[in-house]
Amino acid sequence: MFRRQLTVRSILLQAEHKYVNTAWKRRRQVPDQQIRDAADQYEEARLLLWALPPGSGVFYPSINAATIAIELYLKSLTSESVHEPLKDEIDVARVYSKPEVANHLLEVIYDAIKPALKSDLDKQFRLSGVGRDPENLRDTLRRFRGLFMISRYPFEPQADIRGFDIQLLMQLSAFLHRFVSQQEPFYLIEWT
Repeated sequence: MFRRQLTVRSILLQAEHKYVNTAWKRRRQVPDQQIRDAADQYEEARLLLWALPPGSGVFYPSINAATIAIELYLKSLTSESVHEPLKDEIDVARVYSKPEVANHLLEVIYDAIKPALKSDLDKQFRLSGVGRDPENLRDTLRRFRGLFMISRYPFEPQADIRGFDIQLLMQLSAFLHRFVSQQEPFYLIEWT
């Protein structure tokens, strides 16, 4: 009898909390579907460009598409959904995504991923065979620091692409596409 009363009381308290305090401070859908959609488009462009024969004149655009796809896949795992109420509208909001990290440093974006998800990502990366053993995902991402800028401005004097493993870049983009595509979306909500 005591257990039953405690259970009913717990349910009532949970129900009361649920219906009284429904305001949330931050909300994330992981992976963020708006960012994932953009990443998928860059990944598709990367595949199309990379499949063209050498000499087709799309080397830098294919690198640019890969770096952007990688960045967006990582950001899809760390972004917040922002609901901005529209003026003069009741219960209507503009919804957009706000990345946790607002830069292009892949390893810094990676660092913002929640620990449980990051652990799964690291495990899948190790199992994938992408990268150099015993290199981890963070170290692999760091190897491409500066490549985003070089892919946009290859004519500048400091733009030296020779130090980058472009084949590894393409494999990394494909890996992150697979990983994010296999994630069942879930919500992380911080209540007020």
